[in-house]
Amino acid sequence: MKNLIVSYALAVIGLFGPAGIHRFYLGKPISGIFYLLTWGFLGIGTVIDLIRMPNMVEEENLKKLMYLNLAKNSVNPKFNLSTPEKDILKIAYKNDGVVTPQMVTLSSSMSLREAKKELELLKISQYCNKDIAEDGAELYYFHGLTAKAPLF
Repeated sequence: MKNLIVSYALAVIGLFGPAGIHRFYLGKPISGIFYLLTWGFLGIGTVIDLIRMPNMVEEENLKKLMYLNLAKNSVNPKFNLSTPEKDILKIAYKNDGVVTPQMVTLSSSMSLREAKKELELLKISQYCNKDIAEDGAELYYFHGLTAKAPLF
């Protein structure tokens, strides 16, 4: 798991020395190379990364958790969905492709924390998109489960 303090330290080093080390640490080697060549886009990119650092670390850790979970539960992850994923997809199918963590918790055996974690893993894997409703609710949209008419 990636550490937020280490990420911050590497980014701060990039302000005064070789920029982009934090990007390599967070599993983003291509942008890390660009940061090295441009000194973090003249330092602006590094400053922006300092602001975004908690989200960047969380995203990388969720990717790693998802990879470990898939490796542990399946030989072929495409054809062996875990039970939480099946539950979420069933709930999304019943609700025109849109779910919230609260809906998942009410319709499954998952806690709110587990539902949020599973939805974020699905979002990172690009199985769904996330949006925030006017009332602040987190909405997860599963394309392909909506009731829209086909294009052809």
